[in-house]
Amino acid sequence: MPEPLLAPRSALASVMIPGHYGAPGKDNVTLSECRGLALFSIAASAGKAAELSAAIERAFGVPLPMQPAHIANGSISFIWSGPDSWLAICPSTNVFGSRIEAMGSSLAAITDLTGSQVIIRISGPRARDGLMKLVPIDLDESVFRTGSAAVTVASHVRIHLWQIDDTPAYEIACPRSYAVSFWHSLTAAFEEYGYRIAERSA
Repeated sequence: MPEPLLAPRSALASVMIPGHYGAPGKDNVTLSECRGLALFSIAASAGKAAELSAAIERAFGVPLPMQPAHIANGSISFIWSGPDSWLAICPSTNVFGSRIEAMGSSLAAITDLTGSQVIIRISGPRARDGLMKLVPIDLDESVFRTGSAAVTVASHVRIHLWQIDDTPAYEIACPRSYAVSFWHSLTAAFEEYGYRIAERSA
C-alpha cells in the first residue's frame, strides 16, 4: 500500500481562520499568509558585493539593494537584510537555485531558508497604524514608503519588514517557531480597527 503524501502545513494553520474580526462592520486591515514561496539568504563574499549585484541584475533584471530597501522584478524579490546580505523570495527553489549556481559560488554564500520563515502580508488604510504599535522604527510615510525595508523587532521577535505598495501594504518575514506568538500580537494590534483574515498564496 503506497504511503500517503504529506503536504506542507502552515505554522499558522491553527490560528489563521478566514473571517472578520475586531470592530464590527469595519475591514480596515487585511491579514494573509504568503504561501508556496521559496526563501533564500544571500551573503556576498568579501569584497564581492558589487560583482554579485551585477550578476544578479544580469540574471534577474534588478540589482541588489545596497541600503535598506525592497526591489522586485515580477515574482522575485530581493530585500536588504544587513551589510552585504539579502533575502531573496521567489516561487520556485529550482529556478532561483539553478541561476545562482550558474554565477559561481565564489560570489556569495546562499542558504535555503524555505520553511524556516513565515511571510505575512498586511494591507489596508490602518495597516500602518497597527504596525506602529509593534515596531520601534518610524513608519511615517515621509520616511518609510513603498520599497523601504528594515530589520527590526516586534513583540520581542526579530523580523524583516518591507513595504510593497501605497495601500499601504507590508510584508513581514518572521521565524516559523515564533509565528503563532507573533500572529497573536498582530491581531491584538488591529483589533480596534476591524480586520479581515484572507487566505492568500504566492
